[in-house]
Amino acid sequence: MTGTQLKLFAMAAMLIDHIGAFVIETNILNAPAMALMTDFVPSASWMRWYWVDFVLRSIGRLAFPIFCFLLTEGFRHTHDKKKYLGRLCLFALISEIPYNLAIAHKPVYFPAQNVFFTLALGLAVLGLLEHFEGKRLISFLIILIGFLTATVCRFDYYGFGLLFILAFQKFRDQRRLLVLSLAFVSFCMGPSELFSLLALPLIFRYNGQRGRNLTKNLFYFFYPAHILILFFLSAFVVPVSPL
Repeated sequence: MTGTQLKLFAMAAMLIDHIGAFVIETNILNAPAMALMTDFVPSASWMRWYWVDFVLRSIGRLAFPIFCFLLTEGFRHTHDKKKYLGRLCLFALISEIPYNLAIAHKPVYFPAQNVFFTLALGLAVLGLLEHFEGKRLISFLIILIGFLTATVCRFDYYGFGLLFILAFQKFRDQRRLLVLSLAFVSFCMGPSELFSLLALPLIFRYNGQRGRNLTKNLFYFFYPAHILILFFLSAFVVPVSPL
């Protein structure tokens, strides 16, 4: 598979995942309210939507590993790492209001930040590790600070997202170690995240070619645009009673 094919597949998986997260969970299942309920017996209708959401979110687990892999590929081949990082940071800011609206129905919501922050942090850490290559203590501190930053600031996937990126960078030519490391990190995030390992057969089919020349910023604009569209569509759905 080419880089373009992988990116399009990841975008499709991400869209499926976000239909579950931003439409079904947040609005139909009303997950924020359910989290406050300590005891309830779900209705048959609620459970049907729950399993639809489970399937969509499971498919969506394939997206993030592919984007992490493509980030490491971009890091290796880009001629201007600072420009690459700047673009990620810019779209992290652009995407934050649509992300907040979709996840919490408010423009400012500090408990969660969009995935561009995770990717930007990962790229910055890769750059610092390259700069201080061979200095183990400094490299360890860079990774630790990056992990804590992503976790405390509640970037998407927290510090584990950074570990995903580092695993693809470190074990890119050692598939067994890559699978084991990603399996361990996924399990630490939660058993459902193990579905992300299903992305590896696709990644292993990567042929090293960029592929069809689509616009470079397709993914960058797609991310906030599709989230904003899902937010507006969610206004037309009706919550299902859990009782």
